[in-house]
Amino acid sequence: MLAQQTQWQDHMLGRYRLQRLLGRGGMGEVWLAEDTDLQRQVAVKLLSPVFRSQQTYFQAFNREARLVASLEHPHILSVHDFGEFALADDVITYLIMPLISGGSLETLLREQGQPLPRSIALRYLRQAAEAIDFAHSKRILHRDIKPANMLLQDHWLFISDFGIATLLTTQAFRSQTKAGSGTPLYMAPEQSLGKALPASDRYSLAVVAYKLLTGHVPFEGDSPFAVALKHIQDVPPSPRQFNPGLSQDIEHVLLRGLAKDPDQRPASCVAFVDELERLHHPPHLVPRVENDPASTLIKPMAELRSSPPQAGEAAHRDRLRSQNANSIGDQAAQEQLATTAGALRPLSRRSLLLGGAATTILLAGGSYALANAYQPEATPHRGPQRLIPGIPRLKFTGHADSVNNVCWNPQGRFLASGSLDTRIMVWDPTPLLQAPTKTTQSVTQPAAQWKLFAENYRHDLGWSPDGRFLVTVPRESEASVTYTFARTVATIDVFAPRARIALNSDRSGNYDTINEVSSPAWSPDGKSIATVTDQNQIAFWNAPSTTKGQGIIKLFNNSVTSAKDYYEISVIRWSLNGSLLLGLDNKFHLLAWDLQTGKQQVFPLPDRSAALEVWAQTRQTLNMRSLATSPAQPNQILVDAFDVAAIFDLQQHKIVTLLTVADPILKGLLQVSKLTWSSNGRYVAGCYLGSNQIYIWDLANSRSHRTSNGFKLPDLSFGKNNGHSSDIFDLSWSPDGRFLASASADHSVIIWQVDAG
Repeated sequence: MLAQQTQWQDHMLGRYRLQRLLGRGGMGEVWLAEDTDLQRQVAVKLLSPVFRSQQTYFQAFNREARLVASLEHPHILSVHDFGEFALADDVITYLIMPLISGGSLETLLREQGQPLPRSIALRYLRQAAEAIDFAHSKRILHRDIKPANMLLQDHWLFISDFGIATLLTTQAFRSQTKAGSGTPLYMAPEQSLGKALPASDRYSLAVVAYKLLTGHVPFEGDSPFAVALKHIQDVPPSPRQFNPGLSQDIEHVLLRGLAKDPDQRPASCVAFVDELERLHHPPHLVPRVENDPASTLIKPMAELRSSPPQAGEAAHRDRLRSQNANSIGDQAAQEQLATTAGALRPLSRRSLLLGGAATTILLAGGSYALANAYQPEATPHRGPQRLIPGIPRLKFTGHADSVNNVCWNPQGRFLASGSLDTRIMVWDPTPLLQAPTKTTQSVTQPAAQWKLFAENYRHDLGWSPDGRFLVTVPRESEASVTYTFARTVATIDVFAPRARIALNSDRSGNYDTINEVSSPAWSPDGKSIATVTDQNQIAFWNAPSTTKGQGIIKLFNNSVTSAKDYYEISVIRWSLNGSLLLGLDNKFHLLAWDLQTGKQQVFPLPDRSAALEVWAQTRQTLNMRSLATSPAQPNQILVDAFDVAAIFDLQQHKIVTLLTVADPILKGLLQVSKLTWSSNGRYVAGCYLGSNQIYIWDLANSRSHRTSNGFKLPDLSFGKNNGHSSDIFDLSWSPDGRFLASASADHSVIIWQVDAG
């Protein structure tokens, strides 16, 4: 909210006097105002304030305002003027637009309470389609097509907010207003993933058509995230389920407009509406709306040139004229794009809905192959018994981008991987590892996989203690401009038939300052999940195996903060007995919270600032931290301190061992990428950015080589010539100690045999 209504009443914005608040939306407020020069009423859109230092936003605002002002089309709401004014430390930008007094299509639908008469619905769809296609021809994408952005006056439709929602992509606007681009009820699957296309606007128009003709949207849910997920993976309900009067052919066209694959949708909005009109009327009776060249956007044409009213139209007209002024819809985007025209081709309902890559969460083998494979008992072997340099046994190549996460399930049979390609995969390497072979076997198809909603970042994938569930968090990608996935944890019941992603979203309203959570960590008893928040806190959630409620159940604050410097908790883990939650921040602190009292302890680690400065001179400093509890010594915690690894003893409150490498390939520019313990606690495996090698330290070997300052050097390394072709991002030691799994920027996962016992 910008301010109370009385605070702005009679306020002057240049020559415009604010008179009355008309409505509020996610981007700001809309006011009735008087143009004192031209002595007419206009609508003023006050966008949410941003800091005056955010020059990127102001440049974008001026660019987009001029862009939308250049769009001249009878069904696009124009922009007469724009400007900005200071308010304390903030600046508020505003747009001046024509006043449309007939309300919005959303208001009409709400008052109607049932599907519109078909000829009326098609009339509005035709006008909207022409406007959208015109904008696409000018290389402008709307990105928020919905009834609330379709304003009405005397049967004439105007689409508002073309071109300005690119502002939502600026970090200044997102961080200060929490606004996002797009409305989940009408948003295309690919747009939820941050990849809006011209076909995304066409999908949104198809949702509007579905709503107009059935009285329902295809997908609803109890949170924006749940709705977005349904658009990505669920089959839309039959339109005839809601309106049996629709023909099968019309249903077919509507479902084609909702195809998951953008390439299977109509080639243009007008082509989509043409087909609906053809099926509604014989060609010589199709009602068409002609543009009146004498009309203006301030005073549209008084009479609609169309066929005589049908049954229901008179009542509709009376209802339309009685509506009050409604707020101008908010949120759109501009993007470079191109469109092509084409005709509709009939497809089966199944092919429409199952044709795209993002259609279903269950792919490539599916969870039916895993439904009978769950093993609740862990493998008793603890090793390695006889450590050897790694032999590459299996190479998984199913991912299409960098693999950030890899983890064995606690029973040791299955391996999960997560990638920037937005997919989580579960592999079943055990049968292949049991077969003798002298070569590395390549595997492209996982046992099951699921498509996420954004990239899978570091530390954002893990198993439940019983090995049944996977947990992840749908963090926003840089390309995405929504906060649809705010305060959400996602879990997968991996071995259930038709396993799907289940959501736990906080909708209490108590934690609205939190946008993202990360680094999910399952408690040892399996009852709760801890996450890091973007507000430098720890949020706790109920696990899906419990019957308790959803949302954040508890919040721990972090005492290590500074107004002058940015502190960020990078990764968290539970102690073995579940009494402590451990964290690592980017300022060389090991953090420990007592789960009973919430009391926090802070332990300083070696300050490696010098190493950070050396690294920063050569490449971007990355915050890729590693934290693990010893499986043999519960008080010993393995952490990285940027270029070295440290074993910290919680009882002694001190570091007992420091580990490093002396690899000439790294040329002194060391940054730990990942550290992991062997299951017997004797060995530590690690990898460094800039290297494709894996290093192993034997903690029981008193004869290991050391640096001049006493740091322990690796006892062996491998992978330089027979492993990954790029950096290694993650490592996971199998529970039996026999195998190491590595994940790399080369899009692959390798399983190494490291035990000859």
